[in-house]
Amino acid sequence: MGAIVNERLSCFFMAKKKADLPLDPKTELFHWGPIPGRLFYPSDFVAPMFHELMDAYGECWPPSLFLFHGGRMCWINEFPVFRETGRAVFKKYVLPKKRREGLRALWRKKAAELFAYEKKIHAADLTKLSDDLFRKVWNGFYTRKSAFWLPSILPELGNYGSPEYLEEKLHVHGVSKDATKRALEVLTAPEAPSFYLEEELALARAKDVAQHAERFFWLKNSYNGSMVLPVSFFAERKKTLPKDLHRLEAKRQKEVRAQKERVKGELKLTREIMDVAEAITFAVEWQDERKADIFRSIHTKTALLSETARRHGRSFDELLNWPSFEVSKLVAGEKAFAWSSAGQEFYGIYQNERHSRVLGEAEAKQYWDLYVQGSIGSEVTEFSGIIASVGTGKTVQGKVRVLLDPHDLDSFHDGEILVTSMTSPEYVFAMKKARAIITDTGGLTSHAAVTSRELGKPCIVGTKIATKVLRDGDMVAIDISRGVVKKL
Repeated sequence: MGAIVNERLSCFFMAKKKADLPLDPKTELFHWGPIPGRLFYPSDFVAPMFHELMDAYGECWPPSLFLFHGGRMCWINEFPVFRETGRAVFKKYVLPKKRREGLRALWRKKAAELFAYEKKIHAADLTKLSDDLFRKVWNGFYTRKSAFWLPSILPELGNYGSPEYLEEKLHVHGVSKDATKRALEVLTAPEAPSFYLEEELALARAKDVAQHAERFFWLKNSYNGSMVLPVSFFAERKKTLPKDLHRLEAKRQKEVRAQKERVKGELKLTREIMDVAEAITFAVEWQDERKADIFRSIHTKTALLSETARRHGRSFDELLNWPSFEVSKLVAGEKAFAWSSAGQEFYGIYQNERHSRVLGEAEAKQYWDLYVQGSIGSEVTEFSGIIASVGTGKTVQGKVRVLLDPHDLDSFHDGEILVTSMTSPEYVFAMKKARAIITDTGGLTSHAAVTSRELGKPCIVGTKIATKVLRDGDMVAIDISRGVVKKL
């Protein structure tokens, strides 16, 4: 990521006394995860979210915990301050049309530069580069990666405060509570296809499947690692795609636009309200576009880390538990922090503006148990969440399958109710097989919400407790109109 970022993050490893609880467990907490993940892959967004965002825009992600255990990771914030910060950022950087379009144009320029650099990396034989040249390649990638992240962090942060801002606008306009629920689902729905659907559309019209595979081999990458999908994977999927997929997608997009117009007319919504809704949709579509680049880049990160491990006689698996900026020190021949998770089950980071610290195993375990694991009484048989997608019916019944690893697809059967902490792009294959989706975390701009609407699947997000209450084989009834899940 470069010498400047390493210097900024040097305080990350300063020895400090154990502090009070970093986040108030009595307040509402936001969880991104837990999902499969190793620290190395997502760590390069830490500096842009805090240090570089402050330098470039005077903004900063709220105080955060980033915890790891058993190959899973979870990012945690206090939701009240998260919403407040997100709302302010949304109003300042996303709501003004010229400003958000300018940011997206800058981001696309940086994304194109990153992608071009990645192509050069994969065209080279890294094992034959001198240490100096390999160091330049490493720093060149992470410098471009940091520039890629920076403009897109503002709309992402804004996403966490914008739905509530729109909801308030609707209430002030006199829209009833029930009508608001439906309006929020409709007005925040993206019109453009997700990157996953873009791949399916490309596959449907592909004449050369091998060429298609070369373009989309990274489709199942995640923060847990990379895999190169074979041509056979795409060839088999091509056989299952609807023959009229392009017509169906055009119909879906037309219906999304029509629904928005109907809601606008029925509720007599003002131009101001529609501007807010359009800005939210813009940010959601941008965030999905960014995901494709993020997961493709994981292949590059894997190649660079593998070569680093070879050059320095380190275990690749060990380095997966290092943050990228500490691996940068190893690449540079500097003394890296003694970050090794050998035999360590829990570890993590606490970040508050420019002040950061690594958590010892005991402290990380305490926070995982407190903030992530928690406990729910066995008497809970009914709970509610946010209606992200109504799908095709008002009530859905089915058998629960709790899926914490999206790659454990063989255990998930067609027509089951998918229950998970949150979804990410690699969950799409399970979501397509699901009768309905229920998540612990997320809101109307989350991956689960966006994808379920695209798939036409019923979805309840933000239940907070679904994975703690439900078990494989449980029968549940979902009242989609109320956002209520009940064990039968």
